[in-house]
Amino acid sequence: MLIPAADGADDPGVREVLDNASAGALALTATLVLGVVGGGLAEELYFRGFLLGALPGFFVHRGAALHGAALVSVLLFAALHLPSSGPDAVAIVLAGLVYTALFLATRRLTATVVAHSLWNVSAVVTVLALYG
Repeated sequence: MLIPAADGADDPGVREVLDNASAGALALTATLVLGVVGGGLAEELYFRGFLLGALPGFFVHRGAALHGAALVSVLLFAALHLPSSGPDAVAIVLAGLVYTALFLATRRLTATVVAHSLWNVSAVVTVLALYG
């Protein structure tokens, strides 16, 4: 639902997946690995692991710092994903909110890494099913 609303096949991310898929199995595999390692692992280590897990510990008022870090985490996550349209921005902010809430509920980075990785893989599969 979100992919067609966010420019469909004209979306830069969709176009990148389609270009990589047409370049062959190795390029498509690299796209999936990058989605899991780059998105699922690296982004979660920074946005949830550092910003939410470690940064508030440096402040006296850890509860207030955690709330501030959660807001910064969601907004920075959205900004650094460079949304190309309003629906794209909404989808990215929602994803950031879900990953942040998941981390705060579980206090486990593995939960957000798995969720983010699965989302990225499912987005690639959805793009291929809709446009490939």
